[in-house]
Amino acid sequence: MFDAIYRRSLVYNSCWEDPAADRQALALKPDDRMLVITSAGCGVLDYALTGPAHIHAVDANPRQSSLLELKLAGIRRLDYADFFSLFGRALWPWWFRHDGVHISAEHLHYLLDRLMPMEVREESAAVPYLPGLAAPCYVLVARKPGRGHGSDASA
Repeated sequence: MFDAIYRRSLVYNSCWEDPAADRQALALKPDDRMLVITSAGCGVLDYALTGPAHIHAVDANPRQSSLLELKLAGIRRLDYADFFSLFGRALWPWWFRHDGVHISAEHLHYLLDRLMPMEVREESAAVPYLPGLAAPCYVLVARKPGRGHGSDASA
């Protein structure tokens, strides 16, 4: 199962841990050596700001380490605008278009009971981390009732 999930996919393209708080708590010094999970590489790069002697970044998914290498190459060779364009503007929109989050049939019924549907349709979509496989999913566009958007409460 592990190999099926990680074989061809990035799991994280950025991370939201707080390495700044960790740096303060750890009181890192120039002769310190660290072992960290690579994740998206963001924490590794943040820890590097303190200048420890060495940071060993490891991850069960080699693609995460490749992403860190790509970010390091970008830092070395790109100016800020190009780096931000690649990792800030281009990566996020792509990720959220391909994140594989879909509504299940059970969740759809729950939402239909609580929202005012404007559009509901069933489609087939790619299964995350398993290229070539597709599964049924639902697309739902809806409004909260009673907010003055044509609901009975606004009449």
